[in-house]
Amino acid sequence: MAMIPSAGEARFRQDRGMKRSKECPKCHGKDIIADAKVIDLGHGNLEKELTVATFSKPEAMFFRGKATSKVSAWVCRTCGFTEFYADSPGMLGGE
Repeated sequence: MAMIPSAGEARFRQDRGMKRSKECPKCHGKDIIADAKVIDLGHGNLEKELTVATFSKPEAMFFRGKATSKVSAWVCRTCGFTEFYADSPGMLGGE
């Protein structure tokens, strides 16, 4: 069963993210690859940038209100730890 972090823990984790701190939260390395594009290989090895999606009406069969954002990665060159970020989080909607 997954543990849900408290608001304080979530804020701590967010502040320690590589995008903001420019430091790996795992090994404290400072050699970070910023804003790497995440590529998904589709049918016939066609390359497409990875996206994340939310739906305003997930229970609907049609017209579900899909909102998407491309995803970028921040990668530590020292240990390989990777964080993913939505390029346009404001476009994903919310409750």
